[in-house]
Amino acid sequence: MKIRRINLPPEELRKLAAEERSLFFLVGHINNEVSSLYKTFSWCLASAHEPCATQIEENAANAQGMIYARLLAGKLLEAWGALEKSWFASKLGQEMAKSLHPSALASLDKLKRYFGSKNLIFAVRNSFAFHYDAAVLEKTWERASQEQFFDLMIGISRGNSFHQAAELVVNVAVFNTIAPDDVQTGMAKFFKDLHVIVGHFQNYCDGVTRAVLERLSGMNLDQLGSLSEIEPARKPSEVFIPVFTKAEEDVDGELP
Repeated sequence: MKIRRINLPPEELRKLAAEERSLFFLVGHINNEVSSLYKTFSWCLASAHEPCATQIEENAANAQGMIYARLLAGKLLEAWGALEKSWFASKLGQEMAKSLHPSALASLDKLKRYFGSKNLIFAVRNSFAFHYDAAVLEKTWERASQEQFFDLMIGISRGNSFHQAAELVVNVAVFNTIAPDDVQTGMAKFFKDLHVIVGHFQNYCDGVTRAVLERLSGMNLDQLGSLSEIEPARKPSEVFIPVFTKAEEDVDGELP
């Protein structure tokens, strides 16, 4: 596959207004984190479907995926908050909107509509993404205990323990916030919103990056930089992030 590599000389970046330069780096950082967390979330879930996965590994992989899903929800809301300050709270957004491609503008509009009303990402971020609330878990644990595989695994080697029950308690609390008393519906709605909103963020961030580069250089993106050939070892569907791993061959890594 081909990658376009574009060098960023400091003397060229100094030509940008401070607000525009800050936005350029901000959207790049947002895009990197959102994309990385979404990939990690997806690849954790994919581990549950590995051909040789046992039931224990499947359960743990799904639960591990939800850990990253909650973090992703938190980052999406934080990202929107940052854009409210840098894009909407100044004239910069209005000026740059004229340079955005229609697809990036459409994604920005959909993000405005989503975050401008009550949404699942807000609910999950405020209660579960970056916070620990023992009281919520106490209210939820008995409902969660009705789910299958309400158990835990204690690894003999360090890093291979997984408290499946604890994650079930948290996940039931998350899904119950979205769809009371209907875990499956809550999970489906949450995953759908993550997928859609991540896509709009990626589209918008890519659009802003392209607009800044084209405004700065006076050239189309296709005329900038140089093409490099890379050969990724795997397709996205071939990547898995397991919960359990082989123990390192060192005595210090073993539990007593």
